[in-house]
Amino acid sequence: MLFPCFSGLHPQNGLEYKITLEIIDVNLDDSGPYAVSVFADGTSAVGIIQLIVIEPPETETSYTLNNKTRRVPSLEKNPLFVPPNTELTIACEVLKGTPLPSIAWSWQTCDYETQNRCRLHPNQWRVFDNT
Repeated sequence: MLFPCFSGLHPQNGLEYKITLEIIDVNLDDSGPYAVSVFADGTSAVGIIQLIVIEPPETETSYTLNNKTRRVPSLEKNPLFVPPNTELTIACEVLKGTPLPSIAWSWQTCDYETQNRCRLHPNQWRVFDNT
């Protein structure tokens, strides 16, 4: 909901000289350019501001194994054990987000023969090229 607000007095003539536009409950539909035009004695000035409303990304992660697809909240919290020579598809779907989020897949090696559980190391991620 848009509300123009008038405030302030001109120091010379006592007239209001500041006009603001207040947006209550900003939502995605409010995104876009906003322009203000000022006219005085046959001259004018225009100010434009581009508003981009940011919506945090929301994703859904799933995997397909043996032709069965399962959604998972986080693969990190739910280890997935797969035998060698098995086809596995891991998917991430962006459900919402503005501006449109990008997705990057990362991977860390893990040796389960010497470790019962892999530990994630922040500086050892390998990022796949998404191009």
